[in-house]
Amino acid sequence: MYSRHTFGSLLKQLLLGVILVQLLFSCRKEPQEVSPPAPPTVLTGSASGISTDKATVSGKIETVGSSQVTQYGHCWLIGSGTPTTTDAKTAKGIGDAGLLFTSELSGLSPNTTYSVRTYAINSAGTSYGTIISFKTDSPPVTIVKPVVETTEVTDITTTNAVGKGRIVANGGSDLTEYGICWIAGNGEPTISNSKKTTTNRDANGNFSGVIDNLTANTLYSVRAFATNASGTGYGQTKQITSASAVACTVTPTVSTTTASNITQTTAVVGGKIDNEGGGNCQVSEYGHIWTVSTNADPTVLTNGGKTTKTAAISSGGTFSSDITGLTAGTIYKVRAYAKNQTNIVVYGSIVNVTAAAATCTVNPTVSTAAASNITQTTAVVGGKIDNEGGGNCQVSEYGHIWTVSTNADPTVLTNGGKTTKTAAISSGGTFSSDITGLTAGTIYKVRAYAKNQTNIVVYGSIVNVTAAAVACTVNPTVSTAAASNITQTTAVVGGKIDNEGGGNCQVSEYGHIWTVSTNADPTVLTNGGKTTKTAAISSGGTFSSDITGLTAGTIYKVRAYAKNQTNIVVYGSIVNVTASQVRSIRITNNSSLPITRIDVIEGANTRQLSLSGGRIGLGANYTFPVSTAQVGLTINSTKDGCGVSQTATVSVASGQITNVSLTNPTVAQVMTGFKASGFSTFTSVNVRPGGLYTISYYFYTDGRFAWEDSNNARGNGTFTLLSWPANSTAITVHTNTSGDFVVPCPYRAFSSNGYSFEFER
Repeated sequence: MYSRHTFGSLLKQLLLGVILVQLLFSCRKEPQEVSPPAPPTVLTGSASGISTDKATVSGKIETVGSSQVTQYGHCWLIGSGTPTTTDAKTAKGIGDAGLLFTSELSGLSPNTTYSVRTYAINSAGTSYGTIISFKTDSPPVTIVKPVVETTEVTDITTTNAVGKGRIVANGGSDLTEYGICWIAGNGEPTISNSKKTTTNRDANGNFSGVIDNLTANTLYSVRAFATNASGTGYGQTKQITSASAVACTVTPTVSTTTASNITQTTAVVGGKIDNEGGGNCQVSEYGHIWTVSTNADPTVLTNGGKTTKTAAISSGGTFSSDITGLTAGTIYKVRAYAKNQTNIVVYGSIVNVTAAAATCTVNPTVSTAAASNITQTTAVVGGKIDNEGGGNCQVSEYGHIWTVSTNADPTVLTNGGKTTKTAAISSGGTFSSDITGLTAGTIYKVRAYAKNQTNIVVYGSIVNVTAAAVACTVNPTVSTAAASNITQTTAVVGGKIDNEGGGNCQVSEYGHIWTVSTNADPTVLTNGGKTTKTAAISSGGTFSSDITGLTAGTIYKVRAYAKNQTNIVVYGSIVNVTASQVRSIRITNNSSLPITRIDVIEGANTRQLSLSGGRIGLGANYTFPVSTAQVGLTINSTKDGCGVSQTATVSVASGQITNVSLTNPTVAQVMTGFKASGFSTFTSVNVRPGGLYTISYYFYTDGRFAWEDSNNARGNGTFTLLSWPANSTAITVHTNTSGDFVVPCPYRAFSSNGYSFEFER
């Protein structure tokens, strides 16, 4: 049994234990979730500045991850693989989120493809950007002279040889020519000496060329050559000696044989090479020579005719020649000749050849046929050779002769016109002639004639031919059409030949005449201007003339005219033509910039005005004439290299001056991508275009910046300036470290004292 005291003590101990347990559980800490470490994220930009051995690649650290980036850059390898930091790389130090950077990849190989990507490392690991590829440039091609070999010279004779060469390398450029060159004696031949170009190069570059016109037993220097865009390259020089001259121990002999097939003008004479001479000498030329019998014996230098043969001699040595150009009944001396390689000439005996005589036992007869196709100036008259005469006589010339009927009968010596024919006579003996140069209404005596080989001339009967008369039974009529294309100095006026007149009369001349309106009506004799046309009239009778030499604003009387073959002149009605008055434009410069150029567009034509002093100053004006009612203008205003261009279309009335006032344009100019370098961290730069606006820039060493304008508005990234004053000509840049810089137009780039600015508009 426990005592009351003992039970109370136990109860107290139990309560104390419960309290202690509750205290222990109430102090226990709940477990917390722990995030794993995060690597950085990066972007790969683009490759630029690529050369044969270098390139620049951009990148960006998007986020740094769970810890600081301790290294970043680019890694790369050759080909299309996946580069890592174990490959070639650039290594940069600590990097922050949003950092833009570039790496220069150097030591690259020309004409090679590379794969590259961005990387960044923190305590969680290495991250990579996407892979891009680029190819380095090929090295520049250097063009040099071709490399050539002279291989050999073969087939050497007294006059020729064959030179051979090989193209080893073309020097990096296509060949323009190649071949063999040579000079007499010991030297270095060039293409300015004797040369032979060729096109027979084979796949291995071998070629050959003939060396010709050599002199027997002579030393020559020979070498191959080839030419490209860089110049001419030569092979080594080789010396050759041409073969010795042929030794002709005995001169050749030749004989002349009898003539055959003799006519009044030709004959055939034979010959024979009896012996070409001793040694290895050969006959190089042979033939026949001749002259009339009253001359000295013919030679190869003095003769009345010669045939030359160089073909190989027949096996029997015989040959023949056609002896031509003989005169009937004449005796000729003919003999054969032969010449060997040493130019020794030998002759055969003389053979007399008598050309067949003309035997004209009867004179020829000719008749004149009737005329046809008679016009005012021409006719066709026929004829017929009835008989060429007896024996072997032939007609050698025939035709027609004519004169006016009041003259004596025409002959071949005295006539007003003649046709001469020597062609073979037709089988029926008929022929015809065009009788030309006739005068309308005039009577002509016409007759045929014929002449034989003995110069006997016979005539046909007289035929009277009356050239057609001009029958103008009615005068022509002409009308004047309206004017068009009128300018200050010219116009086009039309006309129409309504009727050329009765009978066979024709209009021989037509056109337009004009004078100022205060003068009497113009005529073909009294006028201020005239166009004359003699071309055939169009099927509709219409024509037009360019009226020129007009004065702006002046009225002219213009009318068409026509004149027929009998010199009757008729006129169309008067048309008044007023030359256009001068149109002008006056440009006044009311802007704040001088005008430096004005282009004027008149229809399809554009011209630039020549401004006095090269500009129109502030408040000044310039007046110039124009030729069209609608004129386009392009006006450029420039100062210190900056300016604006304005365009306008202007309507200009005839005779009026249209005023154009140029004022300052409303132009929204934008500056973007402003970048600076060379400044310390947090250097302040104020930009005041035109002194009207202020922005403060705070630059970091990595090129990032923030901006704050005069209203304390702030932003990051690219700053855009709207409301740029139209007359701004420069930007003034104020710095808190280096004073002021004035950046001139076109705001592209400026540097001074190690500080640089880049502007883009």
